[in-house]
Amino acid sequence: MSYNRMAWSFICVFLSTTVCASGAAGEIKQSAYASDDCSIDVAGLSAVLSARVSQRSSENGFTGSVLVSRDGEIILHRTFGPLNSRSGELEPAYWIASGTKQFMGAVIAFLVSDGTLDLDAQIGQYLDDVPTEKNQITLRQLLTHTSGLDQQYAAEGIVDRTEAAQAILQTKLIHPPGTSYSYSNDGFSLAAMIAEIESGQSYETLMRTLVFKPVGLTSTGLWGFEGDEEIAPVPPSIAVTNQTKTIYSEGRSQPNWGYRGATGIYSTVTDLSLWLGWLLKSGIDGKNPMSRVLSPERFVREVEELGTVYYGLGIAVVERDGSLFMISHNGDDDWLGHNSTITAYADGEIIIVLSNSGYLDDGTPWSAEISREIRNVLKK
Repeated sequence: MSYNRMAWSFICVFLSTTVCASGAAGEIKQSAYASDDCSIDVAGLSAVLSARVSQRSSENGFTGSVLVSRDGEIILHRTFGPLNSRSGELEPAYWIASGTKQFMGAVIAFLVSDGTLDLDAQIGQYLDDVPTEKNQITLRQLLTHTSGLDQQYAAEGIVDRTEAAQAILQTKLIHPPGTSYSYSNDGFSLAAMIAEIESGQSYETLMRTLVFKPVGLTSTGLWGFEGDEEIAPVPPSIAVTNQTKTIYSEGRSQPNWGYRGATGIYSTVTDLSLWLGWLLKSGIDGKNPMSRVLSPERFVREVEELGTVYYGLGIAVVERDGSLFMISHNGDDDWLGHNSTITAYADGEIIIVLSNSGYLDDGTPWSAEISREIRNVLKK
């Protein structure tokens, strides 16, 4: 069991970090750091943002890396706090948890584009021994949280693919396939298995060859394959010490099916900024496979002052007046203490916060809180 903090469901965190600009635990009073002058220059804005985040770091204990850019111009790019990396590296990598799902969506989009997979094929076409009540589940439903699979983390710690698939398929559905939205890591784990089975390539190879290498992500990697990458430390805790050895052992991640597809990617703010810029540029081209990732597949809700929230293939998509406004996703591996908030706006603004400082007293992930602080300043 990975002790995931599911009280912080994706949509609740997503909406709180994009809509709420005040009222958070440990909120800083509006001061000289905030400005109503939208014409503030980049240097001034950078100083304002840096001071705001530094205050949260020195007074409340935030540690992590932050990148804010506008049309490719860096406004803020800093790592804060004393627990940044094992060797003091300026920009360590962090586990991005559910931020992984957008990469899984990209892999599936490529495999659909080349004819390997069909988004609307029932999973029984790809997997053996699918129970009758799950026969109607499609690949598209797995990627849009509409399959009816619950959030059981059934594949966590399981190394064998067939065993992991059966562990998920034997769980109970919480609603008939396609009838409702319910966040589920298990669905993305099954999607990763299907991609591996049908392509004849390992999940790790698919990620590296279809996404990481073409986009130029040099500091992004996978659970169980850390190599020599400088990853921000995991805060010591009972959850880490007592973790199942097939998930995490002797300070290193161990490959297993619970950490493929749904979670299990590490990255840096620099790599993620590159990825988001590439994804937006590719996704607005209707002929590009990435347009499927950013398609508004599943309506979630209307949010005043934000827009219409949908879920695409592994990422939240927000539209205003029928046009793309923003894409975003949060990630939280609470037993590791790592969490992420990754947002890109159609107007070219990108906000990325990666943290290894865990949570505020009310359970808010630090990445979500700092992202909120940044929007306070940007008035986004």
